[in-house]
Order: sequence, then C-alpha cells, then structure tokens
Amino acid sequence: MNEQRSLTDLLAAHCAQLRERLQYFITVLPLPLCDDVFLAFKEPGKPFASQGDPRFSWSLITLLVAQGISPNIDPQLALDVAIAVEIFMCGVDLIDDIEDGDQTAIIQSIGTARVVNVASALLILAHKALLSLLDVAVDRSLILSLLNTLVNASLKSANGQHLDILFENREFADISGEESINMIGLKSGSLMSATMHLGALCAGAEKGICEKFAECGRLLGIAYQLDNDSHDLYNIAQSLDNAENAYCHKTIKTDLTLEKKTLPIIIANKYENILHVNEPDRKALKEGILVSWAVSLLYRERALECLQELEKRSLVSPLLLLVL
Repeated sequence: MNEQRSLTDLLAAHCAQLRERLQYFITVLPLPLCDDVFLAFKEPGKPFASQGDPRFSWSLITLLVAQGISPNIDPQLALDVAIAVEIFMCGVDLIDDIEDGDQTAIIQSIGTARVVNVASALLILAHKALLSLLDVAVDRSLILSLLNTLVNASLKSANGQHLDILFENREFADISGEESINMIGLKSGSLMSATMHLGALCAGAEKGICEKFAECGRLLGIAYQLDNDSHDLYNIAQSLDNAENAYCHKTIKTDLTLEKKTLPIIIANKYENILHVNEPDRKALKEGILVSWAVSLLYRERALECLQELEKRSLVSPLLLLVL
C-alpha cells in the first residue's frame, strides 16, 4: 500500500512539472492565439481540464521511458521532449475531431476554422519545443534525430488517417481485417511508437533499445485502439439488451451510426450484414466485439513481451509499468 502511494505521489510530482513546462511553452505564443491554445488543453482528459482527471498520458510515457533508461538525465531535456510530444498529440487529436465531425467543447466554443488554426499552431509548436533544446546546448545530432523521429511518425499517422477516410467510400465486405489492423498500426500505432521512441532517444539509448521501445509502443497503440473500438460497439450491444435504452444507438454518434470501418464492425458485418443501423444484429455485434478484443489482448501480450525484455536490462521503471 505504501509503495503504491509513493508511486502515486511521484506521478503527481511529474504531472506538476509537466504542467509547469507546458504552460511556459503555451505562454510564449502571441495573443489571441495563446488563449485558444489554452482552451485546447482544457478539454476533458487534457492537462488543464477544469473537471475530471487532468492527464499527461502521452508526455508521461515519454518522460518515464527516458528516466528509466537514464535516471540522471538532464531534467530539462527530458521534460521538453515530453512536452513536445504532449503538444503534438493535442494537435493531432484536434485534427481527428474535425475530420470525424465531432462537436467537442472547443469546436462549439470557437468554431471549426479557429480550431484548425490551433491544431496547426500546436504541430508547429511541438517542433519549436524540440528546437529550443539548442538553447541549452543539447547536441545538434540528437535534436535532428528527435525531429526526424517525430516527422516520420507524423507522416505514418497521416497516411493511416488518410486510409481511414478512404475506407468510408468502400463497402464493408471489401475491407479485410488485415487492412483494418494495418490502418490502425499506421494511425495509432505510429504515434504511440514515437512517444516511447523519443523517450529512449533523448536518454541516449543505443539503436537496438530505441527500436525495442518503438516496437512496444506500436503494439500498445494498436491494442489500445482495438480496445477502444470494441468498447464503442459494446455500448451499443448493451443498449440493445436493455429495451429502455434501445434508442441510444440511434441518437448517440458511434462508430456504427457513422458506418466507420473499425475492426469489430468489419468482423460483425462479415458474420451477418449489420448495415441496417436501426436494427443491428446482437449476435453479430457481440461476435465482432469478442474477436476484436481477443486481437487487442494478443497485441497487449506482444507489447508485454517487449517490456519484459527491457525490464530484464533494468530499463523500465515501476512507474512506467503503472502508467502503461
């Protein structure tokens, strides 16, 4: 119990450091752009959220990977690389919301056009955060490697997002499970991969270690996305089992109502055509959920194997395991 409390306290301390450094980078932006960028980080689950549990999901992982490899790493180097990741991921999230047509709080508040501009500013600011390492005499070749890793992940993720959009113009029956997982690997896997890869890079890890952390991140990114997609369909299946809530799947925007080509929906559709969204087949939905969740668990197991290999070399901290 005491060990768990100690880890929780340490986690809170890291979050406080990250919050302070993030605020610094945002406040260097000119007004009124600065105010709108702050709004993006006040969204639910973001570092400055006014309600719920503010999180540093992305940057915490980068920071903890770096500290696990090199406990004596320069704090500013590790924090700035981690914050660059947090800023970049916030920009990617905004773009994803816009492309999906989600009416998030910030989109409703300031409109799509301003949110597009905020997203663009965040992507640029992430690169500026890495370039700011020049001011603290970080080796230029390391900065170049960090930027190159972020750019490559950006392009892979953009390609995955492009495939996801193109899937919308294809029939369910024409898309295979392998294609869907490949798209997830590019769209989500590449981002989590970069999150861990950048932590290993800034800690000065050798190439093989960096690649192992990157692969672990890719596998976790795929697992998390499959888990998320399965839960989306699970909520619909639950509402169908409850007559009083049966209308929910028709009124609340979900992957099914949007006819998104997620793996559980693709599998469910092959089991039995469920494109009649008004009356989706319960058995088909549950089949899609079970198979996708099983695939998610498989990727989690593979990620765990990577972590165990790294743990044997004392490169994974208990706090990183807790966060993951």
